[in-house]
Amino acid sequence: MVFNFPAGDTVIHRPEFESANPYYDIKRRAAAGSESDQYILSNPDEFPVVSHPLDKTDNYIKRCVGVAGDSLKIVDGIVYINNKPGYVSPTSATYYTFKTKNNLQIDEDFLRDAGIALNMESGSPDFSPWQDGIYHINLTLPNWKY
Repeated sequence: MVFNFPAGDTVIHRPEFESANPYYDIKRRAAAGSESDQYILSNPDEFPVVSHPLDKTDNYIKRCVGVAGDSLKIVDGIVYINNKPGYVSPTSATYYTFKTKNNLQIDEDFLRDAGIALNMESGSPDFSPWQDGIYHINLTLPNWKY
């Protein structure tokens, strides 16, 4: 499904604003009495407001899982359409939570030796230890073999 994200159609054209500090959020805070946001809105030369043209060239793409008349629910992170689990592509990455036996501690080297390739840059969300041998890992189904 392709659509235009309405909250992004108007922005304050400065690096510290744009989508990081959305225009409509500033408008709401100003209406609620925020003096700093009122200042921003009352100084368009310093804080220029830019609106996208009507054709809105920024497209957002999301997966459509149901149509009118379908029932949709999410239970334990699984999407159900008309009381049946929705299709999940085997190449789609999914977060798995698992616990090791005897609280075995594993690390990125262990995963690499096991043949599990992850994006291991610093602070990667693909693998994170939680507590007492419980881990959170982002894998495609073919990579999940343990």
